[in-house]
Amino acid sequence: MYAKRSVYENEYRSHTAGSSRAGRSAGVKGAMDRRIAARRQPHAGHRFIMTFLVLCLIIVCSTSVLAIARSSETAQPERCYTSVTIRQGDTLSDIEALYNDRSVMSQDAYIRELKSMNHMTGNTIHAGKKLMILYYR
Repeated sequence: MYAKRSVYENEYRSHTAGSSRAGRSAGVKGAMDRRIAARRQPHAGHRFIMTFLVLCLIIVCSTSVLAIARSSETAQPERCYTSVTIRQGDTLSDIEALYNDRSVMSQDAYIRELKSMNHMTGNTIHAGKKLMILYYR
């Protein structure tokens, strides 16, 4: 079978087929060779555009990776404070179970924090009193 040829090679061959080597001028052959070579090479504008697109892609990817890394570093929930009225039968453990995010603070540490914030020395709380509590958002 014959090897596949590009359109430009076929054009070159058809252009030079009728002429003999001795009769053909060097200028025509050289011009045709340059024309074929120029069409095979990508234009400088295409290279510039491709380089620009690759650089943009690199910048976008690196920015995304940095943003993801920063967001995972600051994944701590926000500490918030509010006041609640103690009801009959409430205990510090009940309040801790409602408001504490145990992934941030243990049960004992949360109760110690509540007692410190409310200037308490014991675990006794009284119905009807206000208690400042910590919760995470």
